[in-house]
Amino acid sequence: MDDKALLARYPQEELFGLVFPGATFHKPTYYENRAKFTCTVASVLAEHEAAGNSNKGRWSSYLAAHRLARGEGSKPPGRSSRSNLK
Repeated sequence: MDDKALLARYPQEELFGLVFPGATFHKPTYYENRAKFTCTVASVLAEHEAAGNSNKGRWSSYLAAHRLARGEGSKPPGRSSRSNLK
């Protein structure tokens, strides 16, 4: 979705709808996740892309591995696991 020819033809929100039909475009969420995808450790990205449509290939699995590779915690700041909820 960063293709300059496509972006010249379609606004980002419209292009998102073409790539992900039925999904709602939330600009802050899109750019936050895009940054995590474009600023990644190459081996982490390759491993999760190769996993395909398995649990290891899920976005949540990739994000956890991405955070660990960057020396961050396994969960984003301000988030707790469900087991801590009462």
